[in-house]
Amino acid sequence: MKPDYQFGRIEKSDVPSICKFLSRVFKRAYSQEHFLWKYFGNPLGPSSSTVVSFEEEVVGFLGTIAARFIVDGNETLAGQGADIAIDEAHRRLDVFLGLMSAFESRARAEGITFTYGTSNGDVDELNSVLSFQSPICRVPRLVRLMDAGELLKRSAGSLPVKLSTAAFSWAFKRARVKKEVKPPRGARFSEVTRFDARFDRLWERMAPDKRVSVIRDSDYLNWRLIDAPQRSKQVVCLETTSGDEILGFIGLFEISDNGFRRGMIIESAVPDKEQPAVFRALLDAALQWFAKRKVGIVDCWMLTTDRWYQEARRRGFMPRQTDTARVFYHPIETCPPRVTGALADPSNWRLSISDSDQFDLLDDLRV
Repeated sequence: MKPDYQFGRIEKSDVPSICKFLSRVFKRAYSQEHFLWKYFGNPLGPSSSTVVSFEEEVVGFLGTIAARFIVDGNETLAGQGADIAIDEAHRRLDVFLGLMSAFESRARAEGITFTYGTSNGDVDELNSVLSFQSPICRVPRLVRLMDAGELLKRSAGSLPVKLSTAAFSWAFKRARVKKEVKPPRGARFSEVTRFDARFDRLWERMAPDKRVSVIRDSDYLNWRLIDAPQRSKQVVCLETTSGDEILGFIGLFEISDNGFRRGMIIESAVPDKEQPAVFRALLDAALQWFAKRKVGIVDCWMLTTDRWYQEARRRGFMPRQTDTARVFYHPIETCPPRVTGALADPSNWRLSISDSDQFDLLDDLRV
């Protein structure tokens, strides 16, 4: 390997150069504000994210977002892989292996036992060639049509096709239920402006539901959902009428994908033992919010083994088979065998878009 390659831990001073580099490689905007939130706003710190430099220029990056996990009732530290890229002129095997080696050394030193993440086509190809991550499963994206008129704007069809689509859109809107969503008896809706100790207790009730899950305590949720710099978002919860306890909540984002308005359910948290009416009410409240925003579609992630998968299907969500994310994990050398055994089974996992790096889309994606 050429001695001029440097593999350094990310620092705040690197952020402008990294964003410029990633924007050039991926042909999409990388906001410095969003990048600072993502890697330095995390309560666990910037973790083992690694920058590759050549002649004082950023030519590679491997981002890692630290997360506390519960695995079989025991807490462990993991790293979510994000934003991996090497400049085309420097895409050599020794550079890639040097990047992975530097990252793993830092991860071990910081106590990370495994990394996980969702992949794009390039990472899938790397995995097939180098087998540096182990597959868990594919996560289908559930999609619900909200406004066919928004889809019409993207249509390149003939005038008759557009007219028929417009007629369908009108009929679809007429068929929508207009009444306000009512909470279950003994509960009320509330907008979440800050997560508090009540949500820690909600997490404690949810923790036994799955063997593998990010610890969704108030510190994590405030960073991940409230402090995120997305411009259009909402978090709705169902609380008891006394306000003492939280029954569940749902996190919503609206994004602009090249001018197309799309809604994303980034997080839904309802304990498996809770009454189905709680999840249904939260989902209906979410759909009502998106309808008022006039989004074209709403999508979310949900494994078929999720307790609430069929409830989402009953509300019109359809799995989009052509749009799935492959989830991988990679054990660090210090990873105990009991952890790797639990990670390999997809039915053990609780996954949502907030467990990925695919919810951080900004307005005007293309640069």
